[in-house]
Amino acid sequence: MPIAKETVVNVPASRLKPNPWQSEVGPPLSDEDYTMLKASVEQDGIQIPLIVWKCGTKLIVLSGSNRLRVGKELGLETVPVIVREFADKHAARMFALTDNLARRQLTTGQRAYLAYQFQQLLAVGSGRRTDLQPSSQMTKVDARKTAAKQAGVSEGSVSAVKCIVENGDDELLQCLVRGKLSVSEARELARSPAPIRRKVLGEVGNGGARKKVSRLIREATIAARKASARRYASTNGTGDNYDILHGDMKLLQKQLKDSSVKMFLTDPPYAHPDLYGRLAELAAKKLVPGGLCLAYADPGRLVEVLDMMREHLDYWWTFVVSHTGKPRYINDRHIQGKWKPVVAFGRGDVPLPPEWLGDFLEGGGRDKEHHRWGQPESEARYLVTRLTEAGDLIVDPFCGGGTVPAVCMVLGRKWLATEIDKETVSIARKRLADVGKTNGRAKS
Repeated sequence: MPIAKETVVNVPASRLKPNPWQSEVGPPLSDEDYTMLKASVEQDGIQIPLIVWKCGTKLIVLSGSNRLRVGKELGLETVPVIVREFADKHAARMFALTDNLARRQLTTGQRAYLAYQFQQLLAVGSGRRTDLQPSSQMTKVDARKTAAKQAGVSEGSVSAVKCIVENGDDELLQCLVRGKLSVSEARELARSPAPIRRKVLGEVGNGGARKKVSRLIREATIAARKASARRYASTNGTGDNYDILHGDMKLLQKQLKDSSVKMFLTDPPYAHPDLYGRLAELAAKKLVPGGLCLAYADPGRLVEVLDMMREHLDYWWTFVVSHTGKPRYINDRHIQGKWKPVVAFGRGDVPLPPEWLGDFLEGGGRDKEHHRWGQPESEARYLVTRLTEAGDLIVDPFCGGGTVPAVCMVLGRKWLATEIDKETVSIARKRLADVGKTNGRAKS
């Protein structure tokens, strides 16, 4: 049976009203796309008729709001429209949503936002029939699944938009809807503290050179930490240093008694492999008999590190820590690195740990909040818990943002650390002060 052809009529532009839910059913055009549309209409007129809903005496535009706006700006007295009738506002909004989903220029984030709105319509449409299936029979999960399929996005993206909407940050939502942020970027920002979110959204909105949002968040977080540490340092004065010393690890030669340290746990700068030799030499004097020296290392320089450390200590084992997320790309070997070693050397014979010890550690992910090369607390927590006891002394000569001291404070171990960068020392001390307040523990 042939489909009846709809009639196109010319209607005075002044009679047409934009629909009141346009921001929910149709993401705005970018400035560039709007300029191109205006140029096209100015040259050829409006070629695609607007779809309008005859609601009583009103004519409400459901498809073509941008064309109507351009027409009014260009002074067009009439515009071509197709008039349709809908049972109610719910049906009209459903049409507007599905029509916008047919637009090819939508980003995945915009489609996910429309899918979220579509899900809401399916959820509230009790007893009404859409062109999909009766809404009253849908669970929330079914509604999300149907909406995601209609929009061509994943259910996870729809759920992420729900979290972003419920976050209540309109500026964040608008950046997503306008295509300035992807769903994953917006979700990451929604989880960030408000001051960090404000700063990153300001940079995203500037339209300058685009950096990855995760990098912007990391930079803003580090900047905030540094500012907080500077304030802490200015008010703390000559007060508690939380056993984090400013200077080279040679300070530990005088600060530590020989044969007093249960474990060294540290992450030396990979670009300076000679430091591993200095570390092992220090540990050979300060470790208790049977104590361990553990150090993160670069897999590409592992043999060099092992050779340097075995000049002073006895090789015990190597722990493997998996990388989470994207692998590390080693371009000169065409290798995707998915692990990092933690080498363990002992002073003499190392006694058996009280329990079996796993040597494959699930990586704790990126933890660069306090230092650009920071390691996650979960890895240090495992090693400290399994290889030491309460009251043992643990030393970190390259403590960075203070991960090892923070773990020691929570687990009831003593610690001593050095860090060569003064600003980083302030950050680590401020971190320890915060950990002490949170856990109700004093320093060692």
